[in-house]
Amino acid sequence: MSDSSRLRIVELAETYRLEPTVRDLFVEGARDRAFFEWYLASSKTRARPVDVVDVPAQVVQRHGQENSNRGRVVALALEMANRWPDITRQLGFVVDADLAQLLGLDVPQLDCLRLTDFSSLELYAYCESTFEKFFMVALQSNSGSGRRALAHLTPVLRDLYALRAANVSLGWGMNWISPIRLIQFRSNGVQFELDEYRRRYLQSNGRWEQRSTFEGEESRIRVAAVSDIRAAIRGHDFAEVFHQYCREVVGSRYPFKSKEAAACALLLTVERADLDGHPLFTWLALRFKSA
Repeated sequence: MSDSSRLRIVELAETYRLEPTVRDLFVEGARDRAFFEWYLASSKTRARPVDVVDVPAQVVQRHGQENSNRGRVVALALEMANRWPDITRQLGFVVDADLAQLLGLDVPQLDCLRLTDFSSLELYAYCESTFEKFFMVALQSNSGSGRRALAHLTPVLRDLYALRAANVSLGWGMNWISPIRLIQFRSNGVQFELDEYRRRYLQSNGRWEQRSTFEGEESRIRVAAVSDIRAAIRGHDFAEVFHQYCREVVGSRYPFKSKEAAACALLLTVERADLDGHPLFTWLALRFKSA
C-alpha cells in the first residue's frame, strides 16, 4: 500500500471518535487479518493489517520498537493509548510473541495489546488434531501420518529456535542461514546435522572464535522450561521445514508449490475448538463481545 493511501494516525483517531460503535483489531499482515477476521466474524469486528495506517519511523523509534510490521503494531497501540486512551476501548492489537516469552523480553503492558500464545500465528496449527486432518484430507495420507510428522519435526524445530534465541539473547545480530540442506527427511524420521549447521552459522557471521559462549547460551535456552513446546518453535522455521518434509515424504501427492501456500492450507484446518480456551482468544471474545 502506498504512503499516500494510508491513514495518518490522527485521522484514524478521528474516525473512531466520530464512529464510536466501530471495532477494529490491528495485526501484522494479510494472513493474520484473514484469520482473525474469520474468528471474529460473529462480533462484526474488522481485522486490519497495520499497513493501512501510516506509522512513521520516528513514532516507532520513540516507542522503542523495531521498524517492522510487529513494531508498527506495538507503536500504534502505544500512540493511541497515550494520546486517545478512551478510543482504545474500541480497538485491539495483536502481534506475534516471537522470542519474547522464552527470553523474558519486555512487552508494553496495555489493556488493548496482546501477544500470540505461541511464537506466531502458525503455531496454533501445530497440534495432533490439525496435523492428522491436514495429512488425511489435504494429502490423502493414512491415519497416523500427521502424528508421526509432529513427532519427527518437533526436535528439529526446537533446535532451530534455540539457535535463533541464543543469537538474540547475546545481542550478536547474526544473519540467519537456511538449514534445509543439512536436514535429512525420511518417512521414519528427520535428522538435523546440528553441529555442522552451528559451525556454518557462526563462521559465516565471524563468530567462530566465540563458539563456547554461543553453545553455553544455546544450552541454557534449550533446557529452559516452557509450558507448551509451541512457545519454543518459530513460525518461519515451521513453515520452511514442514514444507520440505511434506515434499520429501509425501511426494507427488503434495500439491503445494510454496511454504506460504502450505502454511495457509494448514491454518484452514484449525477449528474454533482448537482456539477457544487459549488466553489470546479468550481475551478477544471478551473484548469484542458487545461489538
